[in-house]
Amino acid sequence: MLGDDQWHRLLATRATDPHAVRQAYAARARPGRLLNDRGTIFLIAADHAAHGALACGTDLMTMADRRSLLGRLVEALEHPDVDGVLGSPDIVEELPLLGALEGKVVIDSMNRNGFDGATWTMEQRAGHDQRTHVPEDAVV
Repeated sequence: MLGDDQWHRLLATRATDPHAVRQAYAARARPGRLLNDRGTIFLIAADHAAHGALACGTDLMTMADRRSLLGRLVEALEHPDVDGVLGSPDIVEELPLLGALEGKVVIDSMNRNGFDGATWTMEQRAGHDQRTHVPEDAVV
């Protein structure tokens, strides 16, 4: 879980410093390669909320708590066997502000905007334009 101070700093930064994400990516340590020493890559998937997949079991909103999600991601990314994250734009913008992407692979997910179970969901266009999102050299 993110502490109150860390959470409030993140919210204040997002609200007042439009260049903070670009600066955090420019300053972060990047991994030297995409695959780990085992020749594999272990990524944490963090793009579920972007396409409305918030349920787990019978709790329909279990993944809707953003502070809790970010706290779990920071904790998971601290594990030495985790190589990085696949996340929606908001997630891959906030994790470097929390210092959680040092030496990690980052893959920005361009999710559909569809609704789970809708017959037309695969026809949806991407939810954002990556050219205006994160610096080009931010993703390994």
